[in-house]
Amino acid sequence: MSSPQGGQQAQQAPASSSKFFHSKIPAPKAHLALLAITGLPLVLPIPANVNVIIKASLAVYAGCWRSVKPEPPAEAMTKGDAMRFPLVGSAVLFGLFLAFKFLPKELVNMLLTGYVALLAVLVLTSALLPFVEPRFPKKLQSTTFTLPKFRIPHVIDTVAEPVTLNVPSLVVGALSAAFCAWYVAQKHWLANNVLGLALSLEGIEHLNLGSVHVGCILLVGLFFYDVFWVFCTPVMVRVTSTFGDGERCARSTAKGAGLQLARGGGRGGARRTPPL
Repeated sequence: MSSPQGGQQAQQAPASSSKFFHSKIPAPKAHLALLAITGLPLVLPIPANVNVIIKASLAVYAGCWRSVKPEPPAEAMTKGDAMRFPLVGSAVLFGLFLAFKFLPKELVNMLLTGYVALLAVLVLTSALLPFVEPRFPKKLQSTTFTLPKFRIPHVIDTVAEPVTLNVPSLVVGALSAAFCAWYVAQKHWLANNVLGLALSLEGIEHLNLGSVHVGCILLVGLFFYDVFWVFCTPVMVRVTSTFGDGERCARSTAKGAGLQLARGGGRGGARRTPPL
C-alpha cells in the first residue's frame, strides 16, 4: 500500500511537468544557430545549397522541439486530411494561376499582399513570443486586452473564439507589423527568408499528425504535387514569379548571397539564381 506522501508526490508531478514545459525555451541553441545562418550572408558569401540544407535542417529540428507540449493535442490530421491536402493545394495554386492570367496583375498582387502580410504578422508574432515574453515583468504579462469581434476566413475568428492578448503580445505584434511593412515595401531577401522560416517553425509546431502512416501519406502526396506543378506545367513558376514582384526579390536575394550574374553572354548569357 502506498503512503499518503507518495500519493501527494504523484499528484504534484504533472504540475511540475507543466511548469517545466511552459518555462523552458524550446531548443534555444538551434534557434540561435538558425538566426546566425540567416543573417550570415549579409557579411559572408555562403553557397546557396549549403545555406538551404543547414536552414532546413535547423528549422525542422527547432520546429519539432516547439511541438512538444505538456498535453497531447486535441485534434490531429487523419488519413483523409492527408489525402486531401495536395488536392486542396493544387486547387488553390491553379486558382491563383487563373487569377493572374485573367485579372489585372496589380489587383491580384494587392489583395494577396495584404492577406499574406496579415498572416505573416500573426506567424512572426507567434514564433517570437516564447523568447520575448519571459523578459517582461510579471505584471505586464498578466495585463490582458480582449480583441473586438471580427472574422477573417481561414486566418482568425474572434467571434467563435475570443482572443485575449497581453502586453508582450501587443509589443511583439507591433514589431512584427513593422518588419512585415518593411518586407512589403522593399521585398528584401532577408525579410523574405525570416518570414519563410517563421512560417516553417509555426507549421511544424502546430501540424499534428495522427500517426507515422498519416505522415507518409502526406509526404508522398506533396512529393507528386511538387513534381507535377513544377516540372510538368508552367503553373508554379508563373505564380511564384508574378506574385509580389518575384524577379525583384530574386535580384535582392542574389545580391545578399554574394552571387553575381555570369559574364560573357550579354543579355542572353546564363545566370545563377539562388533559391530563397
